[in-house]
Amino acid sequence: MDALRTEPEHTEHERSWLHITLTDPDRPHKAMERPKERFPHTLKLSFTAGHHTSDESYGTRVNGRSDHDITLGFVEHVTNVPATAPERDLLSEGLESVRVQVAAREAR
Repeated sequence: MDALRTEPEHTEHERSWLHITLTDPDRPHKAMERPKERFPHTLKLSFTAGHHTSDESYGTRVNGRSDHDITLGFVEHVTNVPATAPERDLLSEGLESVRVQVAAREAR
């Protein structure tokens, strides 16, 4: 992302209609907005690299982690910043609500 936004070799494309493919290992914050600062005619943004590069399965990666920790990890992965205290509280309340609903359904 930084190279795309700063390297002079891309100057000739500043007014072109673009499909940009980012190769950053993580999805950058404001991934579509940031390139548009330099390339206002960006039509599509794609990603070739994912955050997770290990061959380890998803089940193995989340094994032993709480639902809350998994959702916090997801929020950080998607936004590229950790959840705020209010967001953590909201996620905790939502997960607890689901637990209560499932327990009530199973008790019938």
